[in-house]
Formats: sequence, structure tokens, C-alpha cells
Amino acid sequence: MTTFEKKFSPELKGELKGLRIGVSAEMMRVYETSEISSAIDAALRSMERQGAEIVKISLPSVRDAVKAYYIISSAEASSNLARYDGVRYGYRSPDAVSLLDMYRRSRTEGFGAEVKRRIMLGTFVLSEGYRESYYKRALSCRRRLSYDFEKAFERCDIIAAPVYPSAGIRYGSDISTTDMYSADIFTVPSSLAGLPAVSVPCGKSMEGLPIGLQLIGKHYADHEVFNAAYGYELTGGAAWQ
Repeated sequence: MTTFEKKFSPELKGELKGLRIGVSAEMMRVYETSEISSAIDAALRSMERQGAEIVKISLPSVRDAVKAYYIISSAEASSNLARYDGVRYGYRSPDAVSLLDMYRRSRTEGFGAEVKRRIMLGTFVLSEGYRESYYKRALSCRRRLSYDFEKAFERCDIIAAPVYPSAGIRYGSDISTTDMYSADIFTVPSSLAGLPAVSVPCGKSMEGLPIGLQLIGKHYADHEVFNAAYGYELTGGAAWQ
């Protein structure tokens, strides 16, 4: 290992003694099933037995995180993908018969249903008369969420939360778009606040589907997040795999 690697990629030790793990009622008790709750609680107890300290924290803004995230991400998708018209960027339809037809076919054929949905939503929230009501309010929510995380990290080193409100979804299962978006309630907050987070398996449902434990760290604390995840794995909590 080079000197650079030693400085910026320190070896993981998996040491949990003295680690303060924050648990938010807003993230732990909303939308989750009893299977998820039991698996996460068991994971926390196993880390506590290795010397970690469980600390109660509050993250009130996480309730609005999903709504803010899909407004902001859709607005950015609409803005960024506007340049993909088949002229200089992106896919170009080979069957176009005119310039206007090339625009229409390229964007129709080149974007999938979900991308089109987000472009339409983003165009709406950025349109005149709605930008203030939606986009700017979503940005304000993101600032509040970042502030809530900053305050929480004054009391803890790592934040623990579920990954998904239920066990994993079987491939090919039918799930509505609304349910799919709502299910991001636990993973969106860290992304919206720009924080490092990792998912580690912590159990299985009665149907044999995986359950994940999410560990969130401070800005630029990626090593601490990986170290906590490794420490949990060393407890044997993921031995079911």
C-alpha cells in the first residue's frame, strides 16, 4: 500500500467500542413492519454488546424528504436532459424524416417511462407560477434536513436506520409508482443531505427475503461508515447469508 493509500484509505478495524450510534424515532417507527423493526433492533443490540452506545436523536424533517427529493431530482432531470435532443447529445432516431421528427422520435425512443415521467414532473415544478410553490420549497426542506442531521451528529457518530420499509421485493413483483417512491423514505434523506451511507444485511423475512441495516455518517466520514459496517459484520449479525 502506498503512502497516499495509507493516508486516505486507512485499514478498517471494525472497532465498535465507544461508537455512538444514533437512532431516530422518525426513521425507525414510520412505515416499517414488525419484521424490519425486530431485525434492526437485533442488529443494534449486537453492536451494543461490542461496546457501541445507542443514542436517541431526532430528525423531524425526514418526513418531507421523499417529497423534496422527487421534486428536486425531477427538476434537475428536466433541466439536464433537455439537451438530449438527438442533435449533439444522446440517442438519435434513425427513422426521422425531418428535424422536428428527429427531436420527437429521439426523445420518445431514447427515454424510458420513468425518465419521461420525471422530465414531465420536473418541467411542471420549474414552470412559471409553480417554481416558488414547489422547487424552492423543496430546496428549503433540503436545507432543514441538512441542519437536522448536523444537530443529530453533535450527539452521535453514526446514524442507524432501516434500508427499506419492508423486506426485499421479489424480482418481477407488481409495485405501483407511488409505492415505489414512498419506499425511499429511509434512503432518500442521506442522499438529499449529501451524506455517506452503507447498507448491510441484517436478517431475513419469514418469506426468506433480505432485510437491510443502513448506517449513515457525517460529511466526508466514509471511512467511519465502512468501519461501523465492518464492525457489525464482525459481530456475526450477518451470518445468515
